[in-house]
Amino acid sequence: GVMTRSVRDDLERLRPQGIEAVQQGHTANGIRFAYINTDAHPGGMIELIEHGPAIDGFFALVRAAAQGWDGSEPVRRL
Repeated sequence: GVMTRSVRDDLERLRPQGIEAVQQGHTANGIRFAYINTDAHPGGMIELIEHGPAIDGFFALVRAAAQGWDGSEPVRRL
């Protein structure tokens, strides 16, 4: 995903270029996201993720879990 300050502002900026969201919404804890139509540029879909306390906290948790990881226990609960 691509982190952004405002999913709404990015979608408004991209719309005149013919780039639209194919899906958008927010999670139960308020993380806003959108999946961008990339049909004109095949190879994958782009996800916009809006910065905020919930997502920033989640990525801090992931970063902390990765520090010092020795490769054991590849599937772990966060």
